[in-house]
Amino acid sequence: LITGELPFYDDTTKLTYAKIQNFRDHLRFDQDLFNPALISLLRGLICEKTNRLSVDQVKRHEYFQDINWENILQSSPP
Repeated sequence: LITGELPFYDDTTKLTYAKIQNFRDHLRFDQDLFNPALISLLRGLICEKTNRLSVDQVKRHEYFQDINWENILQSSPP
């Protein structure tokens, strides 16, 4: 929930599920609101299973470039 709106929201649960299942037709990113690295990450997570980013790919993704994954449990939250 980055923009304050749910990406697949609809008036009924059934319609929401339909949008999720047909994400290719419903998932849109406003280039003016979203950082290109964030768009890349989200597209790598909300996609066909065979194309989805692995845990290691997520950790290496440019969006998380400033995260020290080795010491994350010892770091203070922002």
